[in-house]
Amino acid sequence: MIKIIFLIALFTSNALYAQDVYDANTNQLTIQSVNVGNTNYKNVVISVGNVISVGSSAPINPSNPVAGAWNGVLDNGKLVNLIVMPNNYFYAIIGNNTANGFIGNELDIGSSINNLGTSTTIIGGMFSEYTGTTGIVASGVMNGSFIGNNISASITYSSQLKLSSTLTNIQNYTFYTPADINMISGFWTGSFSFGNQTTINISQSGVVSGNSGNCAFSGSISPNNSSVNIFDVNLTFQQLCPIVGSDQSGIAYVYPSSVSGKKQLIVTVRNSNASWAVFFTGIR
Repeated sequence: MIKIIFLIALFTSNALYAQDVYDANTNQLTIQSVNVGNTNYKNVVISVGNVISVGSSAPINPSNPVAGAWNGVLDNGKLVNLIVMPNNYFYAIIGNNTANGFIGNELDIGSSINNLGTSTTIIGGMFSEYTGTTGIVASGVMNGSFIGNNISASITYSSQLKLSSTLTNIQNYTFYTPADINMISGFWTGSFSFGNQTTINISQSGVVSGNSGNCAFSGSISPNNSSVNIFDVNLTFQQLCPIVGSDQSGIAYVYPSSVSGKKQLIVTVRNSNASWAVFFTGIR
């Protein structure tokens, strides 16, 4: 039997919690929202008795609550997938869900995101926009506020176009857990941003090979060293590729696809002087 006694009902402060929090010193659990019958209670504090079971666990980084994997729908109807790394670099892929999973058509890579405050975190960072193989096509600023479990974000481009979205954590994806090569190894089909149908093979040892039309590429992939569910990628594109060279590096991640029973892979790489970047979206 769980011995939970409701000792304190509601907080009167303005504190906003990103998730339920347990204080081992006081044996109290703070819960954002509890439904009792037809009544909803906010910011409930209880004393905890016996814990019956725990489904899973993962480390958290309260000093950087914005770091994680987020998605949402922009004003123009397009979807955005946002990865914010612990070092505050961010990668936003914008596109659409299709019968073949998420297809990206724009990549925004930001140099930094600044976290100010605790319960309400103001985020802001400059970014460069990449599409296809044409290099940087625009620049802009991402800013907004982090409240509770959501990011209320806006993207303002150099053309003064402004798009907004409420971003939530990608469902069934745990950011603060070490990346597992078994989740990404094997064959994937999709397309690179330069438009060709693409196949990628990733070995258990992290060796990458693939073809996109007449373009052959190879490289390596390994778990990121920040103990997050992100992979580091290095790719070399051969002579027949729209872009050529061996100085392309970036990130990759896998999450449940919008297509039932499938997994989605996103790969982004950029050259060392940041003059261009390409990205792959695919499923299996």
